[in-house]
Amino acid sequence: MSKARVLQSGLLLIILSSTLYWIVEWLSPTSDRLFSDYSARLNRVLDISIEPPPNQATLPQISWRDFHGEEPELNLSLLDSISLHACGLEQLVFEANSSLGKVASADYQLIWHSQIIQGLSQCVNSQQLKPALKQKLQNILELKRQHLAVYWYNYLSQDKSIQRLWLGNTRLNTSPAAAYRQLSLQLSQLHSIGQRFTHGQSIDASELLGISKQLSSAPTLRALAQELNSASLWLVTISQALQQRQFSCQQNQQDFSILQNILNKVYMPKIQAYLAELDQSLNLLNSPLSSLFNSQGLDRLPSSMLQLQQNFHRANRQHVQQWQAILNSCDDKSSKQG
Repeated sequence: MSKARVLQSGLLLIILSSTLYWIVEWLSPTSDRLFSDYSARLNRVLDISIEPPPNQATLPQISWRDFHGEEPELNLSLLDSISLHACGLEQLVFEANSSLGKVASADYQLIWHSQIIQGLSQCVNSQQLKPALKQKLQNILELKRQHLAVYWYNYLSQDKSIQRLWLGNTRLNTSPAAAYRQLSLQLSQLHSIGQRFTHGQSIDASELLGISKQLSSAPTLRALAQELNSASLWLVTISQALQQRQFSCQQNQQDFSILQNILNKVYMPKIQAYLAELDQSLNLLNSPLSSLFNSQGLDRLPSSMLQLQQNFHRANRQHVQQWQAILNSCDDKSSKQG
């Protein structure tokens, strides 16, 4: 192989290696990237060995099918169904009860429930239907109104875009609060739709479908939970290492200058800023999450997020205390020199 060919192959290998490195780096969670750099700097200065903490499960396992409540069937004979043409409900009932309708997405099924209830309200007052049929429709209408909450919670537990929020994974940038602020507004709007529906008002189909589309591309709650948990584990691991090291400024003035540089140029502007973004993101979401997922079983999800935040706050306080101990050791030296 010629020398030029060898150089060309070597250059190609370097380019491929660099590309692979940046791909892996880009795919890595933001917390891991920030804390890996932070801990490596502390390792060099303090001659310690901070290892990445092991990953842990962040949210409880949910079997979504278990939360599907039983819905009443719309039992009408073929002749009765055809008679609904007189009040404009025949096609809608056919679509909802067809084989395709039964496997339609949860948002479309909820819209059908709303539209059928609205249509039944009109049909029971129609002068073109026989009294016996109107009585059947009245009974069905009352039954469906009694199950408004069931329809709503079935939608919440079975909708794919909502499940994605708890199951999907998205990569967060260093400033995720803005995206989660939008998600908070969308969840609040969804809660408002649910409040109106369960109190007997019709659903605006375009509004619900629009929210479903937005949720399908929103940053996920699982990603936020993973980052909160990962950051907490990193903080605890590093705090324990600092506590065991028992750094004393009186013996290591030169190292303290380097530590100050890490504190002021790495921890505060990068680590602490990102931690504040994570905390703010969940603060924005806590209220709409607790309002939306308040049914028995599903309420475990927002409760788990709150527990993660409490652990996160505790880990932050512990870490700040370790830095304060380092700074205090230098204050003691300054006061003795004075």
